[in-house]
Amino acid sequence: FLKYITSDENKAPLDFFSWHCYADTPEEVALHAGYARDILNTYNIKNCESILNEFNMYYCFSKYAPLEKGVFTDVASSLIQAQKSDIDMMMYYMFAPNSVYNCAYTLNGIRRNQIVHFAGIEAFACFNKLYVLGNEVRTSGDIVGAVDVLAAKNESEGAIMVVSRDFEGELDIDISGDYVLCSAKRIDDRSEDRTPNVSEIFNIAINNGRIKIMIEKEEILLLSLRG
Repeated sequence: FLKYITSDENKAPLDFFSWHCYADTPEEVALHAGYARDILNTYNIKNCESILNEFNMYYCFSKYAPLEKGVFTDVASSLIQAQKSDIDMMMYYMFAPNSVYNCAYTLNGIRRNQIVHFAGIEAFACFNKLYVLGNEVRTSGDIVGAVDVLAAKNESEGAIMVVSRDFEGELDIDISGDYVLCSAKRIDDRSEDRTPNVSEIFNIAINNGRIKIMIEKEEILLLSLRG
């Protein structure tokens, strides 16, 4: 197809290139994003959006996704991996009510059509907190397979999202800029029904431009800042 549209006889424009990825790990999302872009570059296709239009964890197709321990941190890390890659847009498969692949919510509550949120909804909510700020901030300190970090800011606010898949211990976060810490949340899926446990973290602050905070495996930390 790409050979045909880029041939001298056709030279047809390509607005977007869409593809699917059902990954074993979040790192695969970034790997496939690079592969998709490399294909486009091979045919000298520039200014073409790379759209991951179906994404989920591969193991969700053989198991009931919402009840898989840690799926929400895998999804959260995949969102971060995608943000840092060549992907222009991505879609989660799927948010259909009561789908076995939907790690965000179900309508099969105690009462008919009662919405029950799973921990996965928090992965998207945390990412959205950064997305609406509008400007990604460069971060470092990711640990492959263990920790993923994303930060964003606008004129007066900032936020940091830390996802731990396989790390526990103290985080020492170096923050550039004159910020104060407004709130800190810890999110996990340790409840038996995989509904999210969201708790406020108190008694921490920015000292000399740094935040020191503990994190456990399969947790998300969301730090909200004000400039």
